[in-house]
Amino acid sequence: MEYRISALSRYGTCRYENERVYFRADKCYAEADWRAEIDFSDWEDDCYIFAPACVYDGNKIEQVDRPYPPMYKTSEMYENERPIMMKGIPALHVDGSGKIEVTAGDMATPCVGVFYKRKKQAFFLFAEQEVGGKNIGFAIEQGKITVQYPTKREYAYRYVLPPEKDADRGLSVRYGDEFSSALLLCDFECESLSQFFEYFLRNRKTLMHSPRPGNGYTSALWDVMERHFNEHNYSGKYFGNNRWRQWQCGWCGNAQSSYPLYVKGNEQTKARAVQTIDYLVSYVAPSGFFYGNLFDDQIKDDSFHFNDKDKGDFDGMSGAHLIRKSGDVLAFLYKHFDVMPVKKEWEIAAKTVRTRLCACLKSTERSGSSSIRKRGICSFRSPVQARRRLAAWCAPTSILSVKNIWKRRKRLANIIIKISWQKD
Repeated sequence: MEYRISALSRYGTCRYENERVYFRADKCYAEADWRAEIDFSDWEDDCYIFAPACVYDGNKIEQVDRPYPPMYKTSEMYENERPIMMKGIPALHVDGSGKIEVTAGDMATPCVGVFYKRKKQAFFLFAEQEVGGKNIGFAIEQGKITVQYPTKREYAYRYVLPPEKDADRGLSVRYGDEFSSALLLCDFECESLSQFFEYFLRNRKTLMHSPRPGNGYTSALWDVMERHFNEHNYSGKYFGNNRWRQWQCGWCGNAQSSYPLYVKGNEQTKARAVQTIDYLVSYVAPSGFFYGNLFDDQIKDDSFHFNDKDKGDFDGMSGAHLIRKSGDVLAFLYKHFDVMPVKKEWEIAAKTVRTRLCACLKSTERSGSSSIRKRGICSFRSPVQARRRLAAWCAPTSILSVKNIWKRRKRLANIIIKISWQKD
């Protein structure tokens, strides 16, 4: 790889030397910043760009301007090989253009990696978390990676809200203030993405000098959490989001938090945890899956558009169910079964969900997404992805063993099941 690094600032002197970025303020500033720019002269437009837990292949997926979470419009339902889509996350365009702006706090480790697919070369930079008590930033675009001290994004990602322009502030410095921060750069021959990620995993802690934090759990902390759940997260029927009177199985913890509450709680807490599982299995759709959304015991679908004015665009999602909700709960049901006396109706519900997941798996194995489309039951982001993820749930061996099913647990956020709330 061919690249050069430049250290720049309008607020003083800045240099890169001995794997560190140095800055010295030339006078007092309310907001100062500096940066290191790595410019590549042999950039491959289709290179794989990575930032741990933040960017994978440049996040080059279809971006849509829709309310969160972005659902399919009716006209898009059941399209074969429909691309994954997302609402406005930091991402490059599919052709590699555009710009990603994130902070070290957005990453599992302050690191950016680049893999040249044709030249079989890899590049990594590792940085420290912060400077002057603020996260450093990273801007990634075609042919350039910029490390910002501190972060200085043009647009800050705000999740479900619109991006915020010029939200970041620099450091307050006095004349002569000096800062330095480690910045390690490396490049090497790399045959595959597997080798690329192996290098990352072996070196991801290279700049982590602090000792591992101790376990902060105490019995007093448990008492606080248990009291909180009993006073604020118990609806009278289940542990869940009592503030909004909303039940969502899986997803945000409903029918999952009941597991530790039963294991560690007092007698009242244990009884309420049992009530929670009773509530879960009392709302099983005729299709066999759990209902994903309930408001004041009223059944809602997972389209997230049931009260919107634009519902007409999303009529095709009526009756939709996010399969990850039933998937999350299935895994936790078997964990519950290891510690609770198992009621017959619980076991029936668990086996029914497993059977339905197996049926979906067999459908996708037979004919990709076409049989699903014709039958009007399921819509998958990708048939291949559907087969892999459903297979993680539907392996036939020892299905009632929590150890086996927990090993097979996979995130199913990108698979949508069209329940229609009727048996097919």
